[in-house]
Amino acid sequence: MEHWFRPMGLSLWVSTNSSKLAAAVCQAYDAFGAGDPRASADLRFYFTQSSNGSIGIPEYRMSMHRSELRMCGKVILSIEPERGLARGSFPEEFVNYQSSFRLHALHFALSAALAGRGFLGVHAACIVMDGRAVLLRGPHGAGKSFLAYAAASRGFRVVTDSTVWIAPDDMAWWGIPQWIYLRSSARAFFAQIPAGPEVLIGEERKIEVGVPQGPAGGVAPGIVVLLKRNLGGACRLEAISKAEALAMWDSGGAGNEAGQSDYRARIARILDGPVYRLNSADESDRALDLIAAATEDSARC
Repeated sequence: MEHWFRPMGLSLWVSTNSSKLAAAVCQAYDAFGAGDPRASADLRFYFTQSSNGSIGIPEYRMSMHRSELRMCGKVILSIEPERGLARGSFPEEFVNYQSSFRLHALHFALSAALAGRGFLGVHAACIVMDGRAVLLRGPHGAGKSFLAYAAASRGFRVVTDSTVWIAPDDMAWWGIPQWIYLRSSARAFFAQIPAGPEVLIGEERKIEVGVPQGPAGGVAPGIVVLLKRNLGGACRLEAISKAEALAMWDSGGAGNEAGQSDYRARIARILDGPVYRLNSADESDRALDLIAAATEDSARC
């Protein structure tokens, strides 16, 4: 079975050998829109489902030339970013575990392939407030997903909650939409969080929560908000200099995002625009009000 999608303006062709696998692929990639079967594919994924094989904790091996997903010591997915090529053979039991399979295999395949097409993935969330994009960056546990879910609850668009993909020309921010991954402690602040499936991310189990599906297109770069956890203190937002922003940026890094040769230059360009530091104290409404005011101020400049 063949499928065509349009992620980040690219043409993605996917071959699958089972209806169950095809359904998972469509669920993961449909939000990007249908691709044109007549177009030359920028990315080519060959995925098969096998009836046997063990599943275990996902293990990632990443480099600029090859990325792999392993389970129980066996490579089940291999990506060659420079060729835009991915090949995977997945145990049926893994495919059946829809949330984990979508995140650890299908989203990983796309993410690894994007790097070979000049996209820069940075560990951050992105929301859109009144048509203006906000990149939320901070160390593990700083509250990126928490604020992204709070924004979705107030009707704002969530572009992504974990990785922002910077277009090759740095003129657009993209994400893999539709799902947010929250700690169970978030239920203390959002009673409406459904009893969704749990997914193991690193050493932590998180709740997968669907968010309202908006357009999956890229957004023009907006403001950058660097998060600093401030439990017990006042929630406040303040503009900071580029030098201060560069000093804070690295604390939010993850994976091999800094491995690209032009990483520093591209981050410097991102931080040329308005940058703020948010001292957050789990006051999501207050934080979003402050960010909304900052986006309005930047739009008037």
